[in-house]
Amino acid sequence: MSYFKIWILDPNEQIQAVASNRGTALPILDVKHKEQINGENSLEFQVPSDHRDAKHIVENGVIVFRGIGGSFQEFVVREIEESHGESGDTKRIFCEHVSNELMDFPLEKYEANKHDVTTMLSVILSGTRWQVGLVDPTETLTHTFYMKSVMKCIGEIVEKMGVEFRFRVQFIGNKITGRYVDVFYELGNDTGKRFEYRKDMNQVRRVVDTYIPTALVGLGKTTEEKLKNTENEKVTFEKIEWKKENGDPRDKPAGQLWIGDEDARKRYGIPDGKGGRTHRIKFVEFSDIEDPEDLIRETNEELDKAIMPKVTYDMDVIDLEKAAGLDHEAVRLGDTVRVIDREISTPINIKARIVEIDRDLLHPENTRIVLGNFLDLYGPEDDLNKIKERTGSWDGATKPGDKVKTRWLDGIIDALQNEIYGGAGTVRLQNDGMLILDKPADHDPQRAIILNNGVLAISNKRVLGGDPATASGWEWRTFGTGDGFTADLINAGTLNASLVNVFTESGDKASKVTIQNGNVYSYTNGQLSMRYGNYRLEMYDYKNAGGMLGYIGTAYDTSNEEYRGISLIGEKDFITLGRLVNGYIRANFRTDFNRGSTAVIGPGTNTEGSGLYTGAGLYADGRIWQYDSDTPSRGQPCIITEKGNVDSVYISDVAVYVGDLENGSEGKFVVRVNNANTNGYKEQLLVDYNRVYFGTNRVVWVKPYSNAFRMGVGNDNYFRLFDNGQFEIIANNVTRHVFYPNGSKSGGSIEIDGKVWGMSPIDSPQVLIETVIFDQNVTEDGVLVELEERYAKAVSHYGVFPSRGDVVVENKTESSFIVRGKDGVVDLRIVGIRVGDEGTYWREMPTIESNEQNDPIEAPAPQ
Repeated sequence: MSYFKIWILDPNEQIQAVASNRGTALPILDVKHKEQINGENSLEFQVPSDHRDAKHIVENGVIVFRGIGGSFQEFVVREIEESHGESGDTKRIFCEHVSNELMDFPLEKYEANKHDVTTMLSVILSGTRWQVGLVDPTETLTHTFYMKSVMKCIGEIVEKMGVEFRFRVQFIGNKITGRYVDVFYELGNDTGKRFEYRKDMNQVRRVVDTYIPTALVGLGKTTEEKLKNTENEKVTFEKIEWKKENGDPRDKPAGQLWIGDEDARKRYGIPDGKGGRTHRIKFVEFSDIEDPEDLIRETNEELDKAIMPKVTYDMDVIDLEKAAGLDHEAVRLGDTVRVIDREISTPINIKARIVEIDRDLLHPENTRIVLGNFLDLYGPEDDLNKIKERTGSWDGATKPGDKVKTRWLDGIIDALQNEIYGGAGTVRLQNDGMLILDKPADHDPQRAIILNNGVLAISNKRVLGGDPATASGWEWRTFGTGDGFTADLINAGTLNASLVNVFTESGDKASKVTIQNGNVYSYTNGQLSMRYGNYRLEMYDYKNAGGMLGYIGTAYDTSNEEYRGISLIGEKDFITLGRLVNGYIRANFRTDFNRGSTAVIGPGTNTEGSGLYTGAGLYADGRIWQYDSDTPSRGQPCIITEKGNVDSVYISDVAVYVGDLENGSEGKFVVRVNNANTNGYKEQLLVDYNRVYFGTNRVVWVKPYSNAFRMGVGNDNYFRLFDNGQFEIIANNVTRHVFYPNGSKSGGSIEIDGKVWGMSPIDSPQVLIETVIFDQNVTEDGVLVELEERYAKAVSHYGVFPSRGDVVVENKTESSFIVRGKDGVVDLRIVGIRVGDEGTYWREMPTIESNEQNDPIEAPAPQ
């Protein structure tokens, strides 16, 4: 099962959780990703609904994952289907690609006059949150985009320029930081990847479209001329004449409204009842074209596409890149691949593009791909046309369980015989030998044979730009001489293995290979050394003739025969994997059946593999030890690393390294302690990428920084200690108390109208809040003083202390008072009791007793 991880964001694109098919994250039970070239891009996955993080998956929420090619993909949750069954409660989530939002952005009008793709996209995407990404095409386009969605405008660029698009997002630090539209001539590459039946292809289906128009009527821009039904006429190419003898691609007489293809008419036209066929005519519109010459050229290009049968191959394949970690077996949307199925009734050997991939991201063996735009590799164009004529039917399917056609080679032989009988090739005698072509040199030959100087050479590949009428115009890779044949591909019939023996001799060593009863036997100096066949490879001991050392073979789980794999089986003393150094095997892995031990050993301190080395061993009595000698020290089970002299430096450390190769932040280190005398346990410590957690419920935690650390309970309540001595207490994510290195402190805060305000504390047995008014005017008639609004709300009652003894305070209210005295100014000190603490007078500061249990700690309440 392949590793897969998704990031779960809320509708505001804030990270909430992750899901994975490994570790303690929200489990992913299954996940499928479907994408088409310039088409559908959807995601479907399933999770258990009773997991604590399942609640974060909501409608219109956002799902992000890293695609096969490495770029991130963003999807929007559109539907959640909850179900209950024997295996538990689950959620199935259906998502659409975020690029679908471009259907909801309108473009009123944009007239592109010989603009390149980058310029057009910049205009079309303005007003959206998407940007122009990677752009390959450099050609320009003149076109009017009018009253369409942004996505429809992108589709018109695809249609007019024949390009292909890719949407991707940039995801950094758990945030989406960019959305991009990339444009390519073609997605994918010609990778040379081969899908072969029974290797990485379980089933293949071939479908041929039944409708092929053989002629097209091209309609251009609407004219001012009215028809009788009040509709306006459109530009046509009726008056234009084309002749192939003048260099035109097709013949088309003046006065004819359509342009057609004669070969297509003969193959796919409508039967006329007289043994012939008439054209199937279809209308195509080019609403921006005013010139009839331009119109006939565009229509002719469209006809070239229309007369090609639309053949697709639908295959169930094994994604070997993900299933087996084979990078060279990678496939991407748009890649050109080769498909080989020799066991189908009509053998398939084609090159085609991947136009659709339906990936099972957890089980790559269930991946499905659809191919289009194919080229048949069994024969020339005539063979391709024979396949195309089988319209409207499934040509056949080869699938697991079908009887294998062992004589598939007969089809190739018959086809080659027919070509010989047909005599359509050309023989040329020239200075560089006898050159035989499958077609005349001016009819695009595809295969050649040359006889010259005692050599027969065969080719099916032309030199780019070379003359096919000469030997230098071909790449020769298969040769026959008096000494035998040399080739990179040989198709052969049945070989009688009992007549085949291979011998080699070198000095005093004689080797022989024979084939008997489906087995391959290898002998050295007359002694059996290896046998291969019947699903196993056996190795024999050269010191003990005939004694088998072990074998590699197929295997299955005895409790479930469907659970299958391969095994390395030893029948003697040990099994070793290592490196050959100076004629000796330096073991990196060794399991010893006599000692009951298994050792994993690191490399030595010198290039010869000797010297100091370290490793770990597993013994039958349950011990793990540092492998620094053949015999480990006895004692209790333990883990010891980096112990001993390494490069003349003594090291005695215990180190634990935790991480995830693909996603380092997912690694965790957990310490669990047996719970009393039961099978249960209590988790005491957990270390992940960000924090150290304590206790079973992971409520208490510590997070270090380069200049400080945080320790808290839950996510919102914690304290911070900085390396300069500053200490802060945070409650509910709000800083409530700060103690500064100079001894001062900010020990009080209060929330007023939704904001938290901090103050310097007054040392008092009461909970007091103090403020001072400086230079307050005072008169003998009295002056009204209003309390600052927030202060009035913060205290329940207060006292006013003038700096002058002759000033009196009168008429106190909750928010104001009057001062009266000799004309002048006065300072006023105002002290009030904090709201809610009217009865507080002294507060006990208790001594904290040690608590070795995990029981809750009672926080002292205000008095």
